[in-house]
Amino acid sequence: MLYFQIRGKIDMVLNHTKNTISNLKILVLEDDALMTKLYRDILESMGFGKVTAIRNAEDALALVKQINFDLIICDWKLNGTSGIDFVKHIRALHDYEKCNVPIVMISGKASLEDVAIARDAGITEYIVKPFTIKAICAKLRSIIEAPRKFVIAPEFIGPDRRRKAAPALNIENYERRLYANESYYCN
Repeated sequence: MLYFQIRGKIDMVLNHTKNTISNLKILVLEDDALMTKLYRDILESMGFGKVTAIRNAEDALALVKQINFDLIICDWKLNGTSGIDFVKHIRALHDYEKCNVPIVMISGKASLEDVAIARDAGITEYIVKPFTIKAICAKLRSIIEAPRKFVIAPEFIGPDRRRKAAPALNIENYERRLYANESYYCN
């Protein structure tokens, strides 16, 4: 009897999660048609129902200004511009709902220096090609289930780059960054 009660609650949670996922609006920015189809197929197989694919950064930026997306997936290397420049444009928007959107960058660049460049531009997660579906699922799950605080500072706008819990603060080591709910930049 207890098993069925617990199982029913689990099913209810899973169904709620599936319904929530199916309503999330995702933008995929990728200039390669084959990769765009692959991303769309993966996302739809995971239950995401509202996937929009754009092939150039200018059109994607214009669409982001019109629609509040829940997630953006973009490639680093794009025709005409880079995914890094696109991320910087998104983070510089003066609308909190738009500049706070989680951004997953997918790239063939795997060096620590490249990952640091993407992190410092304001990406939320980084996936290296070739990737597995399991890797994409893990990154998306972490964004949905354990979102990081959004930092707004003079030199950086994006998710908190520290993944570990901060040590207890003392008077000599106080936090100078503002978090999104403290309003510095995006209104």
